[in-house]
Amino acid sequence: MALILASAWFNLVWFLAVIGTEQWQWVTLCFALMTLGYQHRVDQKTWKPTLLIAVVGCLVDSLNQYLSIFQFTSTFLPVWLLSLWIVFAWYAYQLKRILLRFAPFYVLTVGALGGCLSYYAGYKLNAVDYGYSVLITASIVFLEWAIITLFIIKVLRHDEKSKLCHSEYVS
Repeated sequence: MALILASAWFNLVWFLAVIGTEQWQWVTLCFALMTLGYQHRVDQKTWKPTLLIAVVGCLVDSLNQYLSIFQFTSTFLPVWLLSLWIVFAWYAYQLKRILLRFAPFYVLTVGALGGCLSYYAGYKLNAVDYGYSVLITASIVFLEWAIITLFIIKVLRHDEKSKLCHSEYVS
């Protein structure tokens, strides 16, 4: 049930961010901050991996904007996209048990496809413009999301090992 609620929450924030863009970006930011507040209340130890995933995602998208792969109306990454990265990083952590259960190749493939389709949906909904053709941009984003997904798996595995080591040390 918790995973269903987390999925619904992430999708709600995704739609709010992508449909609302700049008009609703402060609402999206409030939702992201509420998500972090909830995370802090439930499990304070998840801050580090969540922040790491969000920062790396924002850096990748900043690079995409700098290289004109993505074009936004703002000079820097829009607040709504930064907020979306925060909520996505939280959501990825919620999926930890599922993501670590499967072989990395399968998770990486699904993550790359999902990331690519998410940005394509954002493009079709006019949240982002592409600086290159759809095919070139989709290919770049697919490869980036394969790498991002691999990074997420590494972060989640490291977090899992840290928790195991800590629990053995405490026991």
